[in-house]
Amino acid sequence: MLKKYGNIERVHVVPNGIPIDVIDRKQSSHSPPEIADDKQTIIAVGDLIETKGHWVTIEALQHVSEDFQFLVIGSGQQQSKLEAKAEDLGVTDIQFLGEIPNKEVFRYLWNSQLFVLPSYREAFGIAYLEAMACEIPVIACQGEGPAEYIEHGENGFLAQQQDPSDVRRYVNKSLESPELRDRIGSAARATAVNYTWDENAKQVEQIYKSIT
Repeated sequence: MLKKYGNIERVHVVPNGIPIDVIDRKQSSHSPPEIADDKQTIIAVGDLIETKGHWVTIEALQHVSEDFQFLVIGSGQQQSKLEAKAEDLGVTDIQFLGEIPNKEVFRYLWNSQLFVLPSYREAFGIAYLEAMACEIPVIACQGEGPAEYIEHGENGFLAQQQDPSDVRRYVNKSLESPELRDRIGSAARATAVNYTWDENAKQVEQIYKSIT
């Protein structure tokens, strides 16, 4: 957007960071009680507002071929509407868990198989990087903030905006192939570890030192 309004030669973009050390400490934690042992777990972390795209995910899950459960962490005014949509579409294995302390969210991520949040107004998307750090594939939207660090088909998936069928395509691919999940998850982790707060601080410091 800045390119439309003038010279951006002296504009620097410094990405946010994630707490890798805190995330890693939760890797060996016990699985949360809400996570079933006999199903693959799809998870979303985000406010329950329209632009986060939870409604897209629910529509996408209507015809997913594999057995799954869908956990949604977050709160917001859309919850009752989302619950009604899930019931109408027969997406029965869905749990709205409300707000959960950030450190505990990582325990859920480490014990899930897929992160799905087709948000179509996302400036950066820390939640995606946190999921990637937990070695699970993520599904985001094309043309939004996560497209800065997600390479489609390599370390995650970028679906078309507000397109349940496209989201369903990548959900099915991920749930049907443990090998694909492992490959994408490993690449996602390799990307996420570069987005630390230490790296953020170094880049900010370099900008200050470059000012003349």
